[in-house]
Amino acid sequence: MLRGSSSAAGRWGPVAQFPAPLWACPHACRQGPGLSRLWGAGLNGSLRNGYHGDVSLTFTLDPAVTPDLRDGVLDLWTDVSNAGGAVAFVPPVTREEVRPALVKHLVGMAEGGTRLLVGHDEEGRVAATAFLVLNTHRLMTHWLWLYTVMVHPRHQGRGYGRDLMAAAADAARTVDGVEAIRLTCRGGLGLERFYESCGYKEVGRVPAAIRVAPGDDRDDVFMLLPLT
Repeated sequence: MLRGSSSAAGRWGPVAQFPAPLWACPHACRQGPGLSRLWGAGLNGSLRNGYHGDVSLTFTLDPAVTPDLRDGVLDLWTDVSNAGGAVAFVPPVTREEVRPALVKHLVGMAEGGTRLLVGHDEEGRVAATAFLVLNTHRLMTHWLWLYTVMVHPRHQGRGYGRDLMAAAADAARTVDGVEAIRLTCRGGLGLERFYESCGYKEVGRVPAAIRVAPGDDRDDVFMLLPLT
């Protein structure tokens, strides 16, 4: 079972409710039994992905924050951004430009309001991430944010994005009182269709809120996944 730091206590609930390592979920982002139920069936803390067989990612919630992990996430974020991924930057971007954004997430993790879900490939490289962030507004603590959802470009087209979203939903279900996940995405890239295929629905958008370049404004699209 997964062991976490004391900073993950409180509303996050018992960290050990979410197993590690966590083999990727089935290809489709369909609703179904939570992974905690699957582990209750005696799968020894790991689940092979039936769709992908042995070629899949290993997902871990609350990994130890080592220099290798920090560097791996930083490399992933930089590579995804330079491949055109909509994760807060526009290419070209360097590791040093991305680093402050990662530090903000790491500070949130240290303070206990953020948790990292990371996926490693069969070679042990950081291949996917999602950050789950508690809502600090006292009237909105029944849902959380999902930020910086990334899969490395070398793994695109294998269904790992769907696996990551399913694993993130199961992670959110372990948080006391959380009933939904919200995220935002950049318009104009078809990301809404991807998230809709994972069970999310569009609940609003702010036109032209994101300026990726002069004369190139994109909508900021709000997506919601009910967990109940």
